[in-house]
Amino acid sequence: NNGTISIPSGTWTFNGFAGGFINNGTIIVASGTWTVSTTSFVNNGTITHNGNGWTLASTFVNASVGTVTYAGTALSTSASFSQLGAFDLTGKTIT
Repeated sequence: NNGTISIPSGTWTFNGFAGGFINNGTIIVASGTWTVSTTSFVNNGTITHNGNGWTLASTFVNASVGTVTYAGTALSTSASFSQLGAFDLTGKTIT
């Protein structure tokens, strides 16, 4: 992704991309739960998640140039989670 992806309210599941997904642009999640299921997800851009649920069923890397803003407090991951960029995890629970 080199542009902008806007995800409306409600649950949106991101599947596929056998080689993984790289965000070099902007992803905006309006509300609800966002489930990411792919082999790997690398954020080199900006993610703004205004929802209250985030499930990562893939390896997630917020690269040194990546920025994540998440309004919720709970983040669930079943794979590796690497935070190298800007992502305020204060008050967040990662399970």
